[in-house]
Amino acid sequence: MIKTTMVLVMICCVCIVKGQFNGSKSGRISLEDFLKSYMQATNAEIVAREGLVKRRGDPVDLKQLPRDPDSALVYVFNNQRNLTFEITGPKIISVIKKQGNKYIPFPNPAGCPLLRGIIINTEGEDLSEASLTIPGSKNGTTSNNEGKFSITRCRGEKLVVSHIGYKQQEIEWEETNWLTIKLEKKISVNEAHTVTGYRTEGKYTGLPVPYKYKPDLAINTNLFENIKGQYSSLTNHSSSGAPGASQILNIRGYSSIGQVAGWSNRPSDEPLVIINGVPINLRPINVFPAMGRNPQGEGISGTGFNPLSGINPLDIESIQVLKDVANTSIYGSRGSNGVIVIRTKKASDTSLQITFSSFTGVGFSTRAMTPMNTRQFLDMRYQAF
Repeated sequence: MIKTTMVLVMICCVCIVKGQFNGSKSGRISLEDFLKSYMQATNAEIVAREGLVKRRGDPVDLKQLPRDPDSALVYVFNNQRNLTFEITGPKIISVIKKQGNKYIPFPNPAGCPLLRGIIINTEGEDLSEASLTIPGSKNGTTSNNEGKFSITRCRGEKLVVSHIGYKQQEIEWEETNWLTIKLEKKISVNEAHTVTGYRTEGKYTGLPVPYKYKPDLAINTNLFENIKGQYSSLTNHSSSGAPGASQILNIRGYSSIGQVAGWSNRPSDEPLVIINGVPINLRPINVFPAMGRNPQGEGISGTGFNPLSGINPLDIESIQVLKDVANTSIYGSRGSNGVIVIRTKKASDTSLQITFSSFTGVGFSTRAMTPMNTRQFLDMRYQAF
């Protein structure tokens, strides 16, 4: 009779959570088995890193385990040396490592009921993907496609609801398990911008390529040779190797294989160049009269001279490249290939500045040609004719 009574007492101590725990002869089970039984008894979901509970969990003593599942959970983790837990969502419990020996208390389950509800706008339409958070905690959720949500909220906690395009709403605690939350649209006034292309003051309406021109670094008399490689969208090369030869510029890429009528070796996709508000014709200039059969002048290979070669690079204040539609729109079709805006320096009454620059070099002939005498010249002419 005494042996039978001891067996019945042991069974009562083991089956304390709705008959879910199966104790061993010593009245101890692993933490992993305890959590499995707790999930079956409460329909809760327990989340932990793989192998964490098995490696760090201490055995659970079933002799003094409370009958209430939530109280049993608190009791078990209060006696764990390495692990604790926290509630991260409705019916979701995360098992984590203890922060040293610090005790992390479990919130009173009776004070954290599950709150359900729906989120709508002023027209009564359901709002999906609305964010619901509780300030000061990691608890949060979002509404589903029907605008419905569920979240665990403890007594006294506020609920913050937000959605893109709607005003944020803060809801105080109230004794209810259902909420219908109505969000109002948020009207924002955007700044008005006028497309002006290029202007001296103010912001650009598009995306100009910025570059701060530094005259003191100008080592070439050719303006565009000095800025070569400074603009990611600007390509330029000389039309020939002659001194002062015209430059071939391109901003938006080569869009034509033809030539401008009357222009030798000049493509038809060059940008518009504006200096101090005045458009400049990039047509090559021939400063020499026609010589022989070369209408362009001798020594320039028929390409002409660069019209911008007369600008002193030291007089340039800023250079900007406009390549987007917003900036080039005010120039019409002439700006279809991009625009290069150049500003030169102006007089200033603030301070007096004197700039002096000089260049020196040594030149000599590598080999002097020996002139012909009279007899050699006559023989050359005789052979020629």
